[in-house]
Amino acid sequence: MKPLFCWILPMVLLKVEINNQFVAVDLLTLYGQAFKNILKYDLSNQYYEKMCLASSSIDDYYHLVMCKLNYADLAYQQANYAKALKFGFEALELTKKYVYPPQYVKVLIAVGEVYEELSQYDIAAEYFFKALAIRNDLG
Repeated sequence: MKPLFCWILPMVLLKVEINNQFVAVDLLTLYGQAFKNILKYDLSNQYYEKMCLASSSIDDYYHLVMCKLNYADLAYQQANYAKALKFGFEALELTKKYVYPPQYVKVLIAVGEVYEELSQYDIAAEYFFKALAIRNDLG
């Protein structure tokens, strides 16, 4: 028998009409993260896809970067490190168009964690030190 959580969550999203696209994108992200946390990767991926489509339709670079980070994290959780790096690098490319230092730090740390998992500590350290330098500049 499936937990009640698995039945209610998808139905709630279908019945709620949200007028603010930014709130909808954040809600889709939360649903994707919730399903990732209970190891329902296929459902998590579905919500991340919806989130990414919604982000691109409103031309919101912050959420487009988060889209790539969500996919990278999902791949990382499934030990698909090549895919996690692919999405991490796509997020890095997007941060060149949209400069928001706290988010850039998140991207650097995510890429560094993948390299750390692959035992490529020197490369991981480069990303971590870049993130640390930016974080220190922010205060």
